[in-house]
Amino acid sequence: PRGKKIYFKRKEIDEWIECTSSNYPLGYIGQSNENREVLLLTEDGGKIKKTPTTTNNKMAIITKIDLKEKGDANIHLKLNSEGHPHEIFRYWNTYLSEKDIQEKLRKIISNTSIDISHAKIIVDEEKPKSSLELNVYSPKFSSKAGKRLFVPIQTLIDTYSMSPPQLENERTQGIFLNKEILVEDEIEISIPDNYKVESELENKEIESDFGSYSITFDIQDNVIFIKRKVTKFKGEFSKDKYEEFRTHWLEISNINHSKIVLVQK
Repeated sequence: PRGKKIYFKRKEIDEWIECTSSNYPLGYIGQSNENREVLLLTEDGGKIKKTPTTTNNKMAIITKIDLKEKGDANIHLKLNSEGHPHEIFRYWNTYLSEKDIQEKLRKIISNTSIDISHAKIIVDEEKPKSSLELNVYSPKFSSKAGKRLFVPIQTLIDTYSMSPPQLENERTQGIFLNKEILVEDEIEISIPDNYKVESELENKEIESDFGSYSITFDIQDNVIFIKRKVTKFKGEFSKDKYEEFRTHWLEISNINHSKIVLVQK
């Protein structure tokens, strides 16, 4: 059979090098190349081996939102990613122009009404890590009705959540989740001086065989602090678990798309 990839494995340790790519750092082969059977040529002959799998896949997002009384907002975001989540930003930084990167960002940003004033990607040359710094202005960040502002709590860049799977009357296949990822998301929302939170904000937790989710709220000095933690588990599950799987992500989606209500004092 013909192969399309060439790897080099250091004899002393279990470290593989993707020889056909100059994009990845030393020792990282990319998620599309992981857990694959390969022919390893050694001094003792050929052996069938499996490529290693990255286990340290995580993102940390910090967003600061300066909310105005008309519902517009200035937003600063810092995103650090490691392992699988970092790949998309490394690819953009290597192959796309600044204009193309901004177009890509507009497509994945949850708030569609934005003006990007600053976008910078930094990649680590030695480790599978990248960071994104983003400054945007959103003229319609919050919707306004009378004396109330409806403020979204969904993170600005959500590349980790799943849309709720479709309802299926007769599921025929099992569920295969091929990677685990941890996302920690912190949001700070400054409340306009003449507004206050209308009702108490409720902390929530979700736990299942497919992952975990938690969100907490705190208000200090007219600033709302939101902390969200999402873990996606790895595993294989029978088709009988599909409705439970669907419910898990439906509950998370409903929370993420809820809004904080601010009312004029």
